Amino acid sequence: MPRLCCFGSRSEDEKRDHKMEKLLKNVINILLLGSGECGKSTVLKQMRIIYGADFTAEEKRVFTMQMRKNIVETMKRMIEARELLALQYDSPQSRENEEELKIHLCSMFDAEGNFTGQIESPNVLSEIRPLVRALWNDPTLAKCRYNEQIVILDSAMYFMEKLDQIMSPDYQITNDDIVRTRDRTRGVQETQIPAKIGGDKALLRITDVGGQKQERKKWWLVFENIEHLIYMFSLADYCLRMDEDVRANRFDDSLRLFRDIANNDIFRSVTIIVFLNKMDVFKERLEIQQIPLSVCFPDYPPDKFDVEDAASYMQQQIESLDEKTCPDRRLVFHRTTATATENFKVIVNSVIHDIMSHNLKSIGLT
Repeated sequence: MPRLCCFGSRSEDEKRDHKMEKLLKNVINILLLGSGECGKSTVLKQMRIIYGADFTAEEKRVFTMQMRKNIVETMKRMIEARELLALQYDSPQSRENEEELKIHLCSMFDAEGNFTGQIESPNVLSEIRPLVRALWNDPTLAKCRYNEQIVILDSAMYFMEKLDQIMSPDYQITNDDIVRTRDRTRGVQETQIPAKIGGDKALLRITDVGGQKQERKKWWLVFENIEHLIYMFSLADYCLRMDEDVRANRFDDSLRLFRDIANNDIFRSVTIIVFLNKMDVFKERLEIQQIPLSVCFPDYPPDKFDVEDAASYMQQQIESLDEKTCPDRRLVFHRTTATATENFKVIVNSVIHDIMSHNLKSIGLT
């Protein structure tokens, strides 16, 4: 990523006055950055839930459709993985189920793989539900759930366990469903959330930008005057390949992206809050599936599967990148599972409280 220059220059007094004006209005500007599927959108949804900014009926309708889309996308990817790995079904019924589901998938996705929205009909829901359930439980297709080249949704198991409810035409979506629903962020999205932390009130103005490679060229549009940056890593990406380039490791890409951000002059005086996210999925892949961290970091012992030690090692790699570019800057780390609302609430309240305290201290009010 090319280094960006600041557009326009303000005196220190002007900057201080601007910050004072925003503090008096209790406005906190936060930029969320990270590579694709690291959990940025989940953080935004959790902040709305934590601070009581309810979702509208229309938003819930869209999330319900998106959740069902996530289910059929999961099945589509698993079928593609079966074909890629040349696995054969043991059961003729499974072959028939796949062929029937493929017919439905052809009406739901165009030739480029874009979702067309043809899933909300009660007839379609009732027809695909038994096919999805049977194929998900098929032992051959189950082998395709964990493949570094074709990655299924982290929340797939959660959705499949609630399949009958979710595929019911009158299903009422829950907050737990919403935070697990995946939709790719495109462009720049700003969300404003009124928040109360302790006895203090604030307006959180959070900017989220798409993390996929094709979206990153838009990032410079929101870099100016950034005061608070949350950068997110998905630790669970250590064993996965990128959709855009199957030769590239996802966590390596996140490290390179972080280095570029850390090198940017605009962020040299900004404290970077780092979320080491998806600790739950990371633990499953490392400790349960025993996929060694050495697939991403060859120097790490291939027979070591302790999640705390591995997370500390990955944090050290991030810190070493920042020390080379800006040794005096402060990094604040939090290990997170953004889908776990109650635990995440504690972390978010701590982060926002620290930001408010930092703002007051920076202008000499504490």
